[in-house]
Amino acid sequence: MRISLAVLVLLAMVYTGLVARRDGRGSVAATWLGSLIAFTVGTGLYVADGTPLQAYTAPFANMAAVAGGCLMIATARRIRGVALPWWLFATVVAGAGGSTLLEDPSANAWAGGAYMLIALGACAGATAFELWQHDGRLGRGEVRVMAVVASVLTVFYTVRWVLYILQGPESAAFATIAGSGVTALIQMVSIATVTQAVSQLAHVHSRADLERRAITDDLTGVLNRGELFLRAERAVLRWDPSQRLVIAIADLDRFKSVNDSRGHAEGDRALVEFTRAWREVLGPDDILGRMGGDEFVIVMRDVEIAEAVARARAVTRTFGETCAADCGATPTASHGLAAAEDGLGLAILMARADEALYEAKRAGRNTEHVYRAPRRVDDEVTQAT
Repeated sequence: MRISLAVLVLLAMVYTGLVARRDGRGSVAATWLGSLIAFTVGTGLYVADGTPLQAYTAPFANMAAVAGGCLMIATARRIRGVALPWWLFATVVAGAGGSTLLEDPSANAWAGGAYMLIALGACAGATAFELWQHDGRLGRGEVRVMAVVASVLTVFYTVRWVLYILQGPESAAFATIAGSGVTALIQMVSIATVTQAVSQLAHVHSRADLERRAITDDLTGVLNRGELFLRAERAVLRWDPSQRLVIAIADLDRFKSVNDSRGHAEGDRALVEFTRAWREVLGPDDILGRMGGDEFVIVMRDVEIAEAVARARAVTRTFGETCAADCGATPTASHGLAAAEDGLGLAILMARADEALYEAKRAGRNTEHVYRAPRRVDDEVTQAT
């Protein structure tokens, strides 16, 4: 059974290593690989039990096993986008070594066993808790599978710890219910299941990342030109005259001079800060995209033109304040806005917003201008009469 476990762990490490190499060192797969390596090191050191080397290897074996458990938590937290505090990791692992030394590992093959078992149970429990808390839509099935495995391991290691305390590691009950054979079998199933789930999860996220890259601007993270026009066109086509819809075109003032005088890095930072300022005032159904260069398009749903102007003004103010602190300059932006009207398509609304932007530039920049339809000659004659 131990040979089968060793072969399975080796295959899992190779497979996970290939996935981690593709996804990078900070990926979920890389963290799970670290857990597998820690468990493998611990298992290898346990081979010295019953030999004169036991006094030296036992503390490190227990530390490696507990480190593997901590890295299980780190894997779960990595899925949720948060890191495991290093001090917690160090404290729990150091506790495994300290508890082993206190129980004379030279004469006791199970020195530190109680601490190791309860620590592994706690690590599995914390892992299950983190995974059950995951509410992301991507890879939900894979995460649930991992959560079930962690829950099973929590129960198993808790039972082992209880039997260890009440009956002792040499008892028949411990050997039958939680002995090395049962432990190896559960570990084999758990490692195979979690490794497959991690691989599938990495595939799901890689595919989602490719899809995201295909529709977003690399620098700012907002929609790229193609996806922007696709969604804006859809929004206009689905617009109901009883609702409100405003399209704005924004342009950073004298952006070329920023690139020329301060370098493209500062220019890029200004673009990122500008989109960040807009994101803060937009709703979940609004659209923000980069048309090219320093020009952006914003589609705001269910908003009056006056409120849209207020948003644009607030964005310009926030953008200027942020860049004054981070970019070393106080750039400004101009906005042209046009409200949707019955019978008008995206092309006409964009042309109106662009004309309003031109008027904002003519007015001295750093302002917002709303498109106003020119008055018809026959209307003027009627009013004069």
